[in-house]
Amino acid sequence: MNVLEQLKEDIINASELEVFFYKASQELMNNFLLCITDNDIELCEIEFYYYADNHKDEKTLKHEKQKTVTQLFFHEFGIDLTFGCKNFYGGILIRGIKYNGKYIAGPENVKKYLQEKINDLENQSINFKKNIFTDTILHSTRKMGNKTNQGFAKKLYRFAKEDYLNGSPTKDFIKKSLPEVSYFKVISNLTDLYDLVYKSDENNALKTIQNDNELMKNIKNFKRAYSN
Repeated sequence: MNVLEQLKEDIINASELEVFFYKASQELMNNFLLCITDNDIELCEIEFYYYADNHKDEKTLKHEKQKTVTQLFFHEFGIDLTFGCKNFYGGILIRGIKYNGKYIAGPENVKKYLQEKINDLENQSINFKKNIFTDTILHSTRKMGNKTNQGFAKKLYRFAKEDYLNGSPTKDFIKKSLPEVSYFKVISNLTDLYDLVYKSDENNALKTIQNDNELMKNIKNFKRAYSN
């Protein structure tokens, strides 16, 4: 059973999905490489989408491909790794990768880059190779700063590696689109996952976060559930 098949099995009994997805992201991003043909790809930023009777996340595309497991699902926003079944839709949006020593950030950039590098990408199967990393995984929401975008958008379902967030735009990245680094760091600090010295950008992010009641509630819920 691979990591996505295990995720599909375990999510049925998960009580706190923000904690469940955080632990799943650690397993996926720090213990495995994504393998497509002979290409080894390090997952550096991912985002979870899950729609079930008890979790009606309308941002999930609810495509039949998201009822499969261990498949690549191509859509207008990027590429998902699927973890669904007949009873629910599951997709992990690939937002950032490391490939041949360089980072590519942004889901559409990832999709375009891999399509250019891997022949017939849409028809390739995928698997996972055991490869231990020790990166710190930070978490955030899908979208910051939009107070009308409530509900699951404020859940902590987005994850990224610290080194990737701190990478140099000119030296380390082929494509970089990371406007929310400070939010990752502040949210992860507020949930006690990350030590942080606050500077100007982080202080500004902190004010925005503290003024978002729903997000603050999710942060407190995560801390409570994760400590239990």
